[in-house]
Amino acid sequence: MTRTLRGVPRVAPVAALVLSGFLTACGGSEKPAQSPTPQSQSELSSEAERYFPLKDNTVLAFVTAGDSPKDTGLLVMAISRTGPARAKLTVAGRSQELQLLPTGIRHRDGGFVLRLPLQVGAQWRGLAGMVTIEAIDQTVKVPAGEFFGCLQTVEDAGDAENGKRIATTYCPYVGIVSLDIQAFSGSTLVVEHARLKSHGPRVDLSDIK
Repeated sequence: MTRTLRGVPRVAPVAALVLSGFLTACGGSEKPAQSPTPQSQSELSSEAERYFPLKDNTVLAFVTAGDSPKDTGLLVMAISRTGPARAKLTVAGRSQELQLLPTGIRHRDGGFVLRLPLQVGAQWRGLAGMVTIEAIDQTVKVPAGEFFGCLQTVEDAGDAENGKRIATTYCPYVGIVSLDIQAFSGSTLVVEHARLKSHGPRVDLSDIK
């Protein structure tokens, strides 16, 4: 179920939508998180891509929770590379294109997802508002496992009455592992969380016999 408060999206722009009925080959695991094989620095467009790898044919699945126990769901993000320095995020049929630059990862329509230097207090213009790096070298535990050396950004958009605050945590060679969204509409506050459940290569179910 997707709710909107006077035009304020229920989830962050990078996440796009809370999904229902989207079939993927993702499954949860209680095993400790396995670190993906790191790409060599020469394969990365910038240090930003270490925290948000954007590897072709990758799927990330998140469990989501909202204001009530009934307000839960699944968020699925598919990543594809459309060129040496371009990537596409797809959620529920809606896509966003990203540019991989030496200075960071940028939305095609303007604003950065991550921008160098990646240090506490660094700021830049994001897709919807100003983004600030709030923390680095964080340890994060989510359903997919425990991750180390993570970076957290906070994006503030809108105003006090109709705005949103999005905290996103990125972990090396994995990407987004958590989202915390606060959306305001007048006196109404909607809070949502998304936590990484699984990540890995996309599996074509038609190939499974």
